[in-house]
Amino acid sequence: MNQTLGQKQSRSFFDVVLLLLFMSLPFERLLTWDIAGFTVKLPYIMGGILLVAAALKLCQNRKKITFSLPDYFLLAFVAWSYMTAIWSIDQAKTLIVSSMFLFMALIYLAIKNFADSSQIKNYVKIFTYLGVATAVFSFWQFFADGFGLVSRFTGVGPAYTHALFGFPRVQSTFFEPGFFANFLLIPLFLSVYLYIEEKKTSSLWSLLIIGLAFFLTLSRGAFVAFVVSAILLLVVMIWRKNIEKVKNIAKPVLTIISALILAILCVFIVAGNSGVKNYFSQIRNSGDVVQYDEKWGEELMVRGYTIKIAMNNWREHRLLGIGTGAFGALPEFTEVTAKGNSRQTVNSLYPEIMVEEGLIGLFLFIGFLLTTLLNIFTFKTENYLKLFLVAIVLAIFIQYASFSTLYLVYIWVFLGIAGRVLTKTNNESSE
Repeated sequence: MNQTLGQKQSRSFFDVVLLLLFMSLPFERLLTWDIAGFTVKLPYIMGGILLVAAALKLCQNRKKITFSLPDYFLLAFVAWSYMTAIWSIDQAKTLIVSSMFLFMALIYLAIKNFADSSQIKNYVKIFTYLGVATAVFSFWQFFADGFGLVSRFTGVGPAYTHALFGFPRVQSTFFEPGFFANFLLIPLFLSVYLYIEEKKTSSLWSLLIIGLAFFLTLSRGAFVAFVVSAILLLVVMIWRKNIEKVKNIAKPVLTIISALILAILCVFIVAGNSGVKNYFSQIRNSGDVVQYDEKWGEELMVRGYTIKIAMNNWREHRLLGIGTGAFGALPEFTEVTAKGNSRQTVNSLYPEIMVEEGLIGLFLFIGFLLTTLLNIFTFKTENYLKLFLVAIVLAIFIQYASFSTLYLVYIWVFLGIAGRVLTKTNNESSE
């Protein structure tokens, strides 16, 4: 009797902390503290508390964490990241970044094993609420910075203000427009799923708001990821021969098109015809911009250039890499580092893994992604949540070709929830 009560209490504590972790996800830039050269964020704090809650639950329930094939690949990738410290050209950075990888992996495993399966739909809705909230804030950013009203309080980074294209690229509470767009991929797809399942107009309004913010990020990588993943999603739904579900996608598609039209209208209001021209020019081009101002120097180098440097160095360290997180320590970036600015990254995840962790690290990480995505073969016709989750995972990591920060908490929280749905665990039978 007491043990059962203790289990319920521990479960309640974990679920409350998980909810608070969800609420903290948008705080990538707000409520941060620099301590000994390391930026402490609210999601990191809540993630640490979640791990404590998971440890308490593990001890009280006396159950083992269940591992699936993707988990083994992920843990092997983390272990390999630590091992590269032996030959790394920047051992301190390697240990720090590897520890961040481990922290994210533990959050993912805790959620995947201990999240309440009966609350999955609520978690889906929370993601959409967060999407709407961050989108609304981004509208303030767009118009306030676009009209030069109170730029001090817009939160738009100096590299993304209206000075560049005539209109700002919104980033909401995230560091980069690309990060924000990547985050919005989750509620974007989930809003479509909720409409298909519930037929509520509120889901279409959420989709319109989130879609508008998504298009105002002007993140070319995110746009490509969304289109590719959405097309594959539609193809699979047609392949499943569920005509009713396919018909229900018509309104969400029209809503997304409406969001794009509204985004172009907003650009026109702020920057006129030249702004609209710049908008489409940026979509057609690579999306890379070199910053020459005195504060930022040239550390934001074109992605094509950093990828070229990564590949040149990878050819000399094909199998083992130069060390996790060590790309910025290459001689090519000595002048950039001397300015005291942030370390240069490749800004493309897969070449970055190749040069830092070598072919072994790339194999382990791709193994994690593929084994996660291959859960599609376990789908039942009526379970479309799994299909949408896989579409989101695919979209997130397609966009990763255009940026490379892997330790973003929201990604691993989502992957934990997705893993909870996609993988049957022994825990489910006891909950």
